[in-house]
Amino acid sequence: MQKVLFLTFVTLFFCGNSFSQKTQYQKDFQSEKIYSSLKEAMQNPKEVKRLHLKKKKLRAFPEEVFQMTNLKELILSKNRIKAIPTQIDELVNLEVLDCSNNKIASISDDIGSLENLTHLILNRNDISYLPASIGNLKKIEYIDLWSNLIIELPPETAKLKDMLKELDLRVIYMSQTHQNNIKDLLPNTIIHFSRTCNCD
Repeated sequence: MQKVLFLTFVTLFFCGNSFSQKTQYQKDFQSEKIYSSLKEAMQNPKEVKRLHLKKKKLRAFPEEVFQMTNLKELILSKNRIKAIPTQIDELVNLEVLDCSNNKIASISDDIGSLENLTHLILNRNDISYLPASIGNLKKIEYIDLWSNLIIELPPETAKLKDMLKELDLRVIYMSQTHQNNIKDLLPNTIIHFSRTCNCD
C-alpha cells in the first residue's frame, strides 16, 4: 500500500512540475487560437500556430502537420507515436514541441534544424539516446526527458551550455559517473536527477 501511495505521489509531482513549465511558455501564445482537430486545422493550415492533439490515439506523427508552416506550438502528448520523423525540419517556426507520454524510441537527426525551438518535452517515452544535432538548437531553454532510458548525452550537447536553462532527467536509473558527465557538459544548466544507482 505504501509503495502504491509513493508511486502516486511521484506521478502527481512530476505531472504538476511539467504543467508549470507548460503554463510558463503558454503565456506567450495566449492570444493565438488553439486547434484541437486536424480536420479544422487543415481548412487553413498556414494560419495554425497552436495545435493540441492530446489523447487522439495517434500511432504516428500526423503528416498533415507539415503543411502548417507557421506552427509555433505542437502538443502530441498521450498518444502512441513511436518516432519523430525527418520531416520535423519543415516546422521551422516551431517553438514548443510536446510529445510526452508516447512510445517514442527514436528522434530524427533533423530535429537540430528547429532553430526557434525553446521547449522540448519528451518525458515518459522509450528514448535511449539523443541525436548529435541536439547541439544545434540555438534557442532551446528547457528539455524534459524524465522517465526515459537515456543515461548519456552526445558531446555536442555542450554547445547548449549558455542557453539551456533546465534539463529534467528524473526517474532514470543512472550512475554517479553518468550524472557527473552530464553536469560537465552543461555546467550552467539546472539539471534534475533522481538518486544514483550502482549501475556502472
